[in-house]
Amino acid sequence: ARFHDGKWYRVYLEKMTWKRANEKCRRLGGQLACVPDEATQGFIVEIGQGLELWLGASDEKVEGLWIWVDGTAMKFKAWGPGQPGGGRRENCLAIGNWKKSPWFDAPDDWPCVGFICEWKDR
Repeated sequence: ARFHDGKWYRVYLEKMTWKRANEKCRRLGGQLACVPDEATQGFIVEIGQGLELWLGASDEKVEGLWIWVDGTAMKFKAWGPGQPGGGRRENCLAIGNWKKSPWFDAPDDWPCVGFICEWKDR
């Protein structure tokens, strides 16, 4: 696990849907990683190493309205070119392998290689 700005983060290289990844992070006492600012994005890019990994946001409830799993609105954004692609199926946030690893929206069953969990420092 790696520490950044008061939280611990860990990359899990396990293929599963966004929903299952979200549940697993919660079972482990954390949540899928949220990215509130540029500094956190830089850190996430570094630990993600260009892999396609789930992050903790979705627009499942209202199309186009992205909400972090901690309930906060998405203010900082790091979408890749032409992203979010939108559509009713692409409701889950992932980080990709483009230059600087920007985000993309994907269906729940997209074949991400893993996900990033975060925990508050106890």
